[in-house]
Amino acid sequence: MIDLPVTAYAQDGTTVLDRGKVEVVNNVVDPATGTIKLKATFPNARNKLWPGDFVDCKIAVESRHEGLTVPSAAIQHGPKGDFVWVVNPESLAQPRPVHIKQVLSDIALVDRGLQADETVVTEGQYYLRTGSRVEVVPELPGGRSEALTSE
Repeated sequence: MIDLPVTAYAQDGTTVLDRGKVEVVNNVVDPATGTIKLKATFPNARNKLWPGDFVDCKIAVESRHEGLTVPSAAIQHGPKGDFVWVVNPESLAQPRPVHIKQVLSDIALVDRGLQADETVVTEGQYYLRTGSRVEVVPELPGGRSEALTSE
C-alpha cells in the first residue's frame, strides 16, 4: 500500500490535532453515503486524540505544485462537459472546455484547457453568448475579480 498522509482536525475544521498515515482501506463503498471506511494511525504524542472521539480527516492523495486554480463559480456544466467563459484581449467572451481535477470549497483545480494568464468570468455567465462583449472589473469586495456583460 502507498503511504497516504492523513491529517486529523478538531470539530472547527482548522485546528490540527495530529498527522498520521492510512493503514487500511475498505474496498466496499457504502451506497447510502458514497463513502468508504479507512483506518489510520497517528503518533498522538500530544495526546490530542482520544478513543471514541470523532474527528474530521483529510487525506493527501496527490500533490500538485504550481497547479492552476480558478474560483469554482467560473466552472459551468454543459451537455458536452465542463467549461469556462474566457475573456480574450478584445474583451469578448468565448466558451472553453476544461477538465477539472478537483473542487475544494470555492476553488477548482484545472487539469487542462486553460492557461494561467487567461481571465475567466465568475458571475453573469447565464447572459453570455459566444462573442459577447464583457467588461472586466478588477477588484471587488471580497478580493475577487469578475467579468460583466455589457450591452
